[in-house]
Amino acid sequence: MQQQCSVHVLSCVDSVLRIASYQAFLALHQCGMCHGTSGAFRKTVDGKWVHAFCAEWLLDTKYVRGQDKPVEGTETLVEGKDTCVCLHNVGGCLRCSSGDCNITFHPTCARSCGFYMNTKGFGTTPQHKAYCGKHSVQQKEADAQQYGPEELTSMKRMRISMPDLHYIVSLCLVA
Repeated sequence: MQQQCSVHVLSCVDSVLRIASYQAFLALHQCGMCHGTSGAFRKTVDGKWVHAFCAEWLLDTKYVRGQDKPVEGTETLVEGKDTCVCLHNVGGCLRCSSGDCNITFHPTCARSCGFYMNTKGFGTTPQHKAYCGKHSVQQKEADAQQYGPEELTSMKRMRISMPDLHYIVSLCLVA
C-alpha cells in the first residue's frame, strides 16, 4: 500500500513540475516575430522562439507548419519597421495584400482581429494572402465569386466578431 501511495505522490509531483516548467517557459519566452507570449512556439536556428503561425505567414516559403527542423530565415525580417494594428512597433508585420494598401499587422493580430486570411496552393508552394479590416470583406466576396463555395470553403480563413476585436485591442493597449 505504501509503495502505491509513493508512486501516486511522485506522479502528482511530476505533473506539478511539468505545469510549473511550462508556466516558467511562458513567462520567459515571447515570439521573436510578434512578441506574443502564448501559442505554439518553434525554436529558430539562432535559439530564439517564434510562433509556428507567425513563421508560416512571415517566412512564406522558408517554413512549413509541422516541420521538425528549427525555423530558418528569421534574420531576413526587418524588425520594428512597421506599426501593427495593435499599435506596437515590434517584430515583423504583414502588409495588406490589397493593391496599394499600406496597413500592416502581425499574423497573430490579423487572426485575432478576424482579418480575411487565406492560403492557396500553387504546386508545392503555398501562397499566403492577408487583408486588413477594410479590404477583408471585399476580398472575401471577390474570392467567393472567383473560386466558388467549395474551393472557398477549403481555403484557410480566420474570423472574429467586432466586439471581440475591440476587447482584444483594449487588452493590447493596457499591456
